[in-house]
Amino acid sequence: MRGQAVIWRCGRYLLLVVHSQSSPLVSRVVPPDQLMPAAKELATKIAKGPSISIELMKRMVYDGLEANNFAASLAYEGWAQSVCHLTEDTKEGRLAFQEKREPDFKGQ
Repeated sequence: MRGQAVIWRCGRYLLLVVHSQSSPLVSRVVPPDQLMPAAKELATKIAKGPSISIELMKRMVYDGLEANNFAASLAYEGWAQSVCHLTEDTKEGRLAFQEKREPDFKGQ
């Protein structure tokens, strides 16, 4: 259950997956012969993403599953957003969006 939540959150955040499946734990269904290519595609998109934001999001999901404390989760999310807004990756993401190109994240 824990890994599925992270894949769903990362997939939804990075791939802009629309929640249209019948279960919130399933973001995409592929035939067995397409499983590895689809998994590699998802892994590549996550790896090319803003690594600081992804790491903070993963920690938020893991801590939220363990602690089950809504107020603490909201406080952590606010802190994480303020950290992310200070990164070079955030600036690159905005610039890439304005220039209608793929971002080149550096993990900074």
